[in-house]
Amino acid sequence: MITPIGKGYATSGPWMFGNPGLTYHTKADAADPNIWARGKKIFDKAALSPVIGLYYDPAPNAESNQAVNSLISNFNANMDRAPQDPATALPKLQSRLKQAGIAGVIADKQRQVDAYLTEKHKLAVQQQALAQ
Repeated sequence: MITPIGKGYATSGPWMFGNPGLTYHTKADAADPNIWARGKKIFDKAALSPVIGLYYDPAPNAESNQAVNSLISNFNANMDRAPQDPATALPKLQSRLKQAGIAGVIADKQRQVDAYLTEKHKLAVQQQALAQ
């Protein structure tokens, strides 16, 4: 159970946890007799991502991936330390990402997603044929 400390700033808390089924609850949540039924209703309606199980292989664009990741990490760190005007900072970042080869990284990621989904579809068709 999450208990507020003092009367200062307090968030609702559960947004911090990735799996709401494992979330600590506030006293107000715990007092709700329908909390688990509401959660189950939400979980039952949830759609699974079609790319669950995909592992992106960065090897084909290792150099570009490294450059892009480095640029983004540095940008985020700089924004945390000394926020800049996004109107000027973002175009600079976009230009540097373009020079680092982000278009190739995105294209390769899309190629891998497409190949994964094609293979997944083939397997589903085969399993369906076997089941009949």
